[in-house]
Amino acid sequence: MHLLYLIQQASSPLMIIALLNVLLSWLILRIAQDFYHWLAHANLRGLKWLHDWHITWHHRTYLKEYELRVSYEELSQAHWYNEFPEAIFMLLAVTALIAFLWLLDCPYWWAAAYGLYHAGRFHLLRAIQIGLGDIDLWYKVTPEHQTAFTANKDGSPFFKAPLGRWKVNALYHLPHHDRAANAYFCAAYPWLDWAFMTAYDFQGLSVAITFTEKNAALAQSLQSALPLSERRIHLHPI
Repeated sequence: MHLLYLIQQASSPLMIIALLNVLLSWLILRIAQDFYHWLAHANLRGLKWLHDWHITWHHRTYLKEYELRVSYEELSQAHWYNEFPEAIFMLLAVTALIAFLWLLDCPYWWAAAYGLYHAGRFHLLRAIQIGLGDIDLWYKVTPEHQTAFTANKDGSPFFKAPLGRWKVNALYHLPHHDRAANAYFCAAYPWLDWAFMTAYDFQGLSVAITFTEKNAALAQSLQSALPLSERRIHLHPI
């Protein structure tokens, strides 16, 4: 009887609304995280300090292939200047969502507080702990890495996560730290990159286009559309 009651409650319209509020809060915090990253690169008027913090600390800390070639002190400082304000931004975004649902008198508006828990537990707490020097809690390092060390890619869940159309992992984000600082902002879900058309970047790459007689004109127009200095498209007829 108790199990039947729980099933009935879970399938009730109010419980469905509660679950939707949880999912909405999670969606908002993910969008807020990627949007904060985009803002940090946009270098908008009045936000130059944000751009300077992000480039000076985050990109200097996480180099190509996510190599960490900095001291413990520099890594801790980088989290105060990037990950900590990013987590605050995420918390503010979820708080705004909760306030909006409350003003609408939405049933179970408080269920959106899940986003506060997630952002606080996995982002704000992490930033504070690393900022205070508790790096070993989040990075697998050895004693000889006291001055400089490399991120543990093999054991990182960010690299083990599945890579697909709707869900990406750190390998998708790698070019952002390598050759395409103005693309590949997202590290988990590529929605914002789709919205801002930053899900791909051909800077520094060579592209080969295979064409037939029917689409030869299209291939040639693609090549001619690029400036001579960036023309790395090679045409291969078949």
